[in-house]
Amino acid sequence: MEDLKKEEINEESILNDDVSLVKDEEENVNPVDEIIEDDNKALVETVDAIDDIVAVDKKAKKEKKLRKKYSVDGDIKYRGPFSYRYLRIFAWIAIACGQALVINEFSGNILEGKVLSNWVDTLFTFISTLSVPLFIIATFSTILNKSKSIKQVIIFYAFAYIGFALSLIILYYRYIDDLLSKLGVSEELISAVGDTIETKVGINVFSDLLVLSVFYFFIMYDPKNHFKDKKIIIFRLLSIVPLLVALTSYIIKILNRYDVIDIPFALAPFLTTKPPFIYVLFISLVLWLKHRERKFIKLGGTKEQFEMFENSNRNSLAFSIFICILCFAIATIDTAFFLIPFFTENISLILFVLATEFGQCVGLFFAIPILMLFSYSRKHKQSSADIIIVLSGVGMIAFTYIELIYEIVVRIAAQSV
Repeated sequence: MEDLKKEEINEESILNDDVSLVKDEEENVNPVDEIIEDDNKALVETVDAIDDIVAVDKKAKKEKKLRKKYSVDGDIKYRGPFSYRYLRIFAWIAIACGQALVINEFSGNILEGKVLSNWVDTLFTFISTLSVPLFIIATFSTILNKSKSIKQVIIFYAFAYIGFALSLIILYYRYIDDLLSKLGVSEELISAVGDTIETKVGINVFSDLLVLSVFYFFIMYDPKNHFKDKKIIIFRLLSIVPLLVALTSYIIKILNRYDVIDIPFALAPFLTTKPPFIYVLFISLVLWLKHRERKFIKLGGTKEQFEMFENSNRNSLAFSIFICILCFAIATIDTAFFLIPFFTENISLILFVLATEFGQCVGLFFAIPILMLFSYSRKHKQSSADIIIVLSGVGMIAFTYIELIYEIVVRIAAQSV
């Protein structure tokens, strides 16, 4: 018995020794694990710190790049050779092409003998769509380079809009409608003349220029006495008003074209003329200009400094690049609509494209080479050339209507003989 007890005691002592050895081993291992764990934590913290430094460095580089992009100092020397004056010349040429289409349409549908071939007619149709885009870019240019204020532009276009509309109404009712009635011309022919003028002249491009200028005013102008602080939002929301006017005109024209309603000729000169994508183009341009202003101020600049930056060659080049990209995008999308009738027999889809006036901005492709060479920072001291350009353009329009009346009188004289 005593031997058994001794053996049990020996076994217990051995077990206790083993446990103590295990504990000693654990005590010996723990410090190493702690060191490794501490090293891992330190490594993670270091990596996080490095990531933070890299992120700050990237942010600093990005901010530095933005500051250089929006810098008032150290302006670039490059300026495109074309100024706003060239754009106005090209715009009046586009209007002249539109006037040629009037005579051509009248000769084909009424006098039964078109003057222009089909491909020339198509080319002139595309070019004629450039009148408003080039005019409005030239207008924005004079505002950005501080040659004119937005208020001066709006007043000018308002008078031009009303004056041209009234002139056209007097011309039609006094010298076309009244004259043809006295000469015994049928009502169908007189109505055809009015329809030709409406569809090919586009009536009054100053309506589009006025609408887009007013939109620019409400987005870019900062009132000095009213609409302060948060009330500025109300002022900005007023930009919807000119767009609603354009949308209403657009709907009226479509309904009139498909004989849903019948509008008198006296209303036509007061409606806007251009398809929706032209408005998308310039709404995008104005919003881009506003975005640049906000970005500049966010980087620590002031409103006065931004006005200086607006007049720089750097901003002028960015403006030209952006408007070229925008024209290409709009023209590409619009061309897709233009080609729909050639690749489908779906009558409903074709009628939708024709009714909504999609496919009428293809001519913007012609504007891209001009705008690539354009710089709004180029100014002109003498305004006599601008006056000559305007008078020449008005003269081209007047010549169109004189030629139109002459064609009618000659036809009537030939019929009477």
